[in-house]
Amino acid sequence: MEEKEIHIKNLLRACGMQVFVDYLFPALSKDINVTVLEMSRICPEFNIFSANAQNTRLSKAKTIFKNGWEYDALEIIASSSRVPYEIRMKAREMLG
Repeated sequence: MEEKEIHIKNLLRACGMQVFVDYLFPALSKDINVTVLEMSRICPEFNIFSANAQNTRLSKAKTIFKNGWEYDALEIIASSSRVPYEIRMKAREMLG
């Protein structure tokens, strides 16, 4: 496994693969500068996490986007056996 893939997987673990697919990827695809407060408004489900967790998850997802790894991340999620089937399928759909 190459270093980039390991780095992406670590970032995904920190933000959560399901959270990345369900909330973070759609929001950051539209606006990479979205704030935690805006995320809470866009996705009320994001509020179930503590303030620290919200900041961490959003920060790690932004790092993925800033490096241009968002589609690599979706590939990793789509091929992960530890992610629910519906999330893997959703990630594949997002890949086009």
